[in-house]
Amino acid sequence: MKKVGWTSPWIYKNEILEIPPHEEGDICDVFDFSNNYVGRGYINERSFISVRLLSHSPEKINKEFFSRRIEEALKRRDEFSGAFRVIHSEADGMPGVVADLFGNHLVIQFNTLGMERRKEEILDAFEETIKLEGIFEKSEGRARKREGLEDSIGWIRGKGEELIPFHIDDASYFSDTKGQKTGFFLDQRFNAKAIREFARGNVLDAFCYTGNFSVNALMSGADRVISIDRSERAKKVYEKILRANGIGNGENRYEFLVGNVFDELRTFEKRGQLFDLIILDPPAFAKSKKELLSALRGYKEINLRAMKILKNGGYLATASCSAALDRKTFLNVVKDAAFDAHKALRIVHFGFQSYDHPVLIGMKESEYLKFFVFEVEAI
Repeated sequence: MKKVGWTSPWIYKNEILEIPPHEEGDICDVFDFSNNYVGRGYINERSFISVRLLSHSPEKINKEFFSRRIEEALKRRDEFSGAFRVIHSEADGMPGVVADLFGNHLVIQFNTLGMERRKEEILDAFEETIKLEGIFEKSEGRARKREGLEDSIGWIRGKGEELIPFHIDDASYFSDTKGQKTGFFLDQRFNAKAIREFARGNVLDAFCYTGNFSVNALMSGADRVISIDRSERAKKVYEKILRANGIGNGENRYEFLVGNVFDELRTFEKRGQLFDLIILDPPAFAKSKKELLSALRGYKEINLRAMKILKNGGYLATASCSAALDRKTFLNVVKDAAFDAHKALRIVHFGFQSYDHPVLIGMKESEYLKFFVFEVEAI
C-alpha cells in the first residue's frame, strides 16, 4: 500500500465514490481513486463530513491508540501548567474530541458519533495518562445534532464542583460547568495577558463572559473597568473570580453591566463617555459561510461604535473567533469601520489562539481566532 498525503482529515460525502455496508460510527479504511491507501478513520453518512481520518496507517483504533495521542499532545504542551487544552480535535489527531484540563479536573466534549461510540476507551486513556479527580462531560450543540446525537452534560468520572478552580500564571479563575463551552476560554490566555501592556485609565471589556480580560486589566493597574455581558450567571462567576484574586471595589474600580453590547455602546456614545482601552471579544457571529454576510455587518458595527467612544490615541483590542472569517477579511472590516469613524489605525499587537489550540496546516477551519490591538487616532 502506498501512503499519500492529505490536506485535511475531513472527507466529504460528495468526494466518495463507493461505501461498503457499515454501521454509522464504524472504523473504515480510505483509498484514493488509484487505490492508494489514504488512512483510517470513522464514518457517519448523516454528516456531510462523512469520514474523519484518525491515522495515515491501518493501525488498531483502541484505548492504546488514544493513550498515545494524549501522550503526544501532552508533550506538545510541556510548558503549560494550571490549565490548558489537552486535546484540540483534528489538530491533535482526535477529531471530534475537545478536552480542557483545569487543575486536576478534565472538561471534555464528544462532538461526533465516531468518538461517542469510543467514549469509554477515550475516558480510560485519559485516566491512565493524567492523574484526575474528575471528568465533566459538556457535549452539546449543533455539531452533535448534525451527527444524530443528543446533548450529554454532567460528571461522568469522579467528581468536582460546579465551579472548578484553577490558576494561570499569577491569576485565579473558575471554569463554570454551567457556562459556555468548557466553562472558560483558554484560547485567549496569551492575548489576555498581553492586554496588561495597554490597560490604563478607563477600560471597557465588551462580551466579557467571566472577565478574563477584565481581571488582567485590573491586575495591571487600570483605574476602572466596565465589563458587559448578557449573562447574569457570568456576572456572579466574574465577581467570585475578582474576590479570588483579592480585587476589591474600592473607588468603584469595576462595574458589570448585564445587557446587550450593541445597545450599551450606543448609550456610551450618547453620553459622550470615553475610554482609554476597549476590548471586543464577541462570540462567533458566523458559525458557517452562510452566516458570513450578516456577521460582517455585526463586526463592523461593534468596531465602529467602539472607535467613536475611544479617547484620541486610545487602544482598541478586537477579536473574532469565527472560523468562516479569515484574518484578511476581518482586518478589512475593521479598516472599513475606521474609515467611517474618521480614524487612523496602527497595529501594535497581533495574536491568535494559544498554542495549546494548535492549527493544522491544510485545515483552515482549525485557525479560527484573530486578535488585534490598534492604536486609534482621529483624522
